[in-house]
Amino acid sequence: IDDNDNGFQRYYGPMWDRMAVGYDNDCWVAPSTTNSSESRHYAIWVPELEQSGEYNIDVYIPGGLDAATAAVYEIYVKNEDGLSEKTTVVHDQTLSADNFSTIATLDLLAGSNCSVILRDMVDNSSTGSLVVFDAVRFTSAGTVGTDESYLTYPTKSLIDINRVYPNPFNPKVTINYELQFTGLVSVFVTDLKGQHVRNIKQYYGTKGRHSIHWNGNNDNGENVSAGLYFLSIKAGNTLSSAKILLLK
Repeated sequence: IDDNDNGFQRYYGPMWDRMAVGYDNDCWVAPSTTNSSESRHYAIWVPELEQSGEYNIDVYIPGGLDAATAAVYEIYVKNEDGLSEKTTVVHDQTLSADNFSTIATLDLLAGSNCSVILRDMVDNSSTGSLVVFDAVRFTSAGTVGTDESYLTYPTKSLIDINRVYPNPFNPKVTINYELQFTGLVSVFVTDLKGQHVRNIKQYYGTKGRHSIHWNGNNDNGENVSAGLYFLSIKAGNTLSSAKILLLK
């Protein structure tokens, strides 16, 4: 869906500029800011999905612009109970110039149950003077395209969990892991029933060794109860999990 489709709505702030580049040769840009009081621009994409399933959410960013390296995308997904869950993705808009780049892979219901919001607010670490608003597309995660970025990953595991310590833990657990590729990585926690507890981090990971921590709280910042949990790392079609025990 692009800015000419029904799924796209745009708030016209005071300093929008149309550029004759990007998907279908047009995109919009607005000055980036790290100050919430100066934020005046945002865009909303709301697709109409024909089927439920796992989807890649891809964004198109043209090259040649002074784009933000830490643009913040907010993804809202309504579940079967009608409640919305928010996923925040910080994305470097200078990556994969003149091409689509996957920012998240999520299970989505059919219909208009998902929306993507991009504001002119950027992360404090961001460089680049502009937030770029261009096409967003939703593709089945099982689709294999002609672009190498959408080819199925090899059967070799993309993630090697090397060490989890301390385990049992209180109040913080550390997980050391190694990525065999460069791309989108999601780190999250679920309970033994598979229910979501915490999105720890979603980022563009590079090949090599990494480390991440969890301090036993949920997405609302509340401390969870003692017990067994799964700390999972997802990259491409690979999901690696470690069972961890929280003590009180």
